[in-house]
Order: sequence, then C-alpha cells, then structure tokens
Amino acid sequence: MFITNNQPIILYKYLTKDILKYFLFALFALVILIFFIDFIELFRRSSNKAAVRHLVKAEVFDIINMALLKISGNIQKILPFAALIGSIACFNQWRKKNYYIVCKTSGISLWKILSPILVSFFLIGLASIIILNPFATLLSKKYDNLQTIFFGTKNLKSLSFDTKGFWIKQISKDSYLLINASKINENFINTDVEFETINIKVDSSEWAETHQKLKDEFDLKFFSWLSAIDWDNEVSIGEAPKESVSPSFEIITCLSNVSNNNLVTVSTTISKLEPKITSLVEIYAGANWHEREAYEMFGIHFENHPNLEKLYLPDGYEGNPMLKSFELISREVKPWPGEVDVEGMPEEPESDESVDG
Repeated sequence: MFITNNQPIILYKYLTKDILKYFLFALFALVILIFFIDFIELFRRSSNKAAVRHLVKAEVFDIINMALLKISGNIQKILPFAALIGSIACFNQWRKKNYYIVCKTSGISLWKILSPILVSFFLIGLASIIILNPFATLLSKKYDNLQTIFFGTKNLKSLSFDTKGFWIKQISKDSYLLINASKINENFINTDVEFETINIKVDSSEWAETHQKLKDEFDLKFFSWLSAIDWDNEVSIGEAPKESVSPSFEIITCLSNVSNNNLVTVSTTISKLEPKITSLVEIYAGANWHEREAYEMFGIHFENHPNLEKLYLPDGYEGNPMLKSFELISREVKPWPGEVDVEGMPEEPESDESVDG
C-alpha cells in the first residue's frame, strides 16, 4: 500500500485516532486499578478501629463514594503515565504492521506523523488544566470533609475563614457542626481578617496560653516567625510619629497550618518599662532563635527561655540596635568592636546668595 501526496490528512486522522484509542485504554485501566487500590485502603481504614477513631460509621456505599471523589484528582496525576504507556503500545503495533516503512516509502517523514499526535496530547493537557483541575479541587474538598467525618482527625476542630468571617468546624460522634463566628475566643482583644490572614490580638498574660490553644485545637503547628515593633514618640533618626503613641513593644508571631493554608498572626503589647513576656519555646521549638533575636535587638526578656543569649551581635556590643532611641552614630563616639570605616556626613554646598554676598 502506497500513500499519495494528496492523502496525508487522512493518514494523520487515522494515526491520531489510533494512538488516542491506546491512550484512553491505558488511562481507563490505570483509573480502574487506582480506584480499587483506594477502595481497599479506605475499607481497611474503616475496619481498623485500633488505628482509626470513628466519628461516624462508614458504610460500603460511603467508601465507594469517597473512592469515586478521588478519581478526577487521580486522572490529573496519571495522565502523563497513560500517554507514555499508550504511546509505547501504539508505536509497537505500528512497528508490527510496518507503518513506518509505508510512510517512509511514501515520502512522509516521522516528524510529520508525530506532529498531529503531539498537538492532540497538548490539547488534552490544556483541557486537564482548564476544565479538570477546578473540578478535581471541588471534589477533593468534599473528599476531605467525608474523610474527617468518617475517620476523624487528631484535632476535632479546624479553622478557616473567608469574606463572611471565621468558620469553625467541630465534629462530634453524632454531629457535624460548621459555625460562623466573628471572634474565635472571647479572651481575644480583637480578631480580624486582612490579606487572607487571621490577625488575633491578645493580652500579654494570655500569650503562651493562646499559642497553646491555637496549636492544639486549631492545628496551627508550624511556627513561621516572631518579630517586634518599638512604639515610641522619641526617635534618634527620622521623624517622630505624627500622632502621639504610648511607648510600648508590640510582639507579633505568625502561625500556619500547612494542610489547609490557614495563616494566623498573634500580637500583644508589653510595657517598655518592664519588657518581659513568657517564652514560646516549650510550645514551638522554632521560636528559640526568633526570641533570642528580639532579645538582643529590642531588649525584650522572654521568661523561661532555655538559652536567652545574643544571637548575632558580639559580646562587647552595648545597646539594642532596633530601638528607635538607639543612636546610630554612636560608633564614632565608641568604636564598634573591630575595624569600621565611618564616613562623615557630606557638607551642604553654599547657596548662590551667600556666595554673592
């Protein structure tokens, strides 16, 4: 069989249809295989009461429903493997049927044969991103909710938020509650949402207790950072605040839940006359160096810290560089430990009027 030059479109359609057939077959086989694996795993979890504390008993229909909800997400993951397996199987059949020899004899290059196939796979990938991805995200959330109901979590509360406020999900043995609240805890001085972040302000006496609660009950286990702000009317460099402020230190921490991307900042205010607050190291080990940095930069004492020593500055250094009252030109009066080249301030040029006078 020979192919004339005016028949390449028919050939392209045939070859593309052939390889898509193998691709869909491979995709279907992988989806069915993974579906049964998910079903067996979910069934095992529902049967193993020693490993999983049930909140609601999962029936076989519920397990099948959960396995089906994972299909769209699984398809996204196995698309490249289905394309690879389908292509290998299809090319092998073409080799057995001598398609390559026929095309080469007819003067059709291999790249011309592959070009419509590559375009087809590109369109499939594009459709997966535009159409399948949002659908898979929606079903994934439903799967997570069912997983929480049937299998439970270590913490029975979860926290999320949107434009309508805070949403607290609380699961008991016989109920599933979704609560909308303006505040998370009555002890919090203020709670709001800004830039997709929950901002919580607490009294300094509730500092450690609040972080313990957020970690245990709201699953905010990742400690991102700790920082401080020196609020003062007297500044050594720059302009003083336009409005009078109460001299104080504001301490801010950032916590997060990496599983649902919840981001929470906690802040409190302490007096500059007695700048001390309870350390968070026993709750979050990652707070260790952050508190040491705040100690040397601002002079804030963190009580019960296991090793409250300077982190960056040399032992002979005096003062706290991040204080607004700190004199930056003190190096000229008392040299920094070590060699420092301090340049003087440039002199202002004389005006034309003073020269003429």
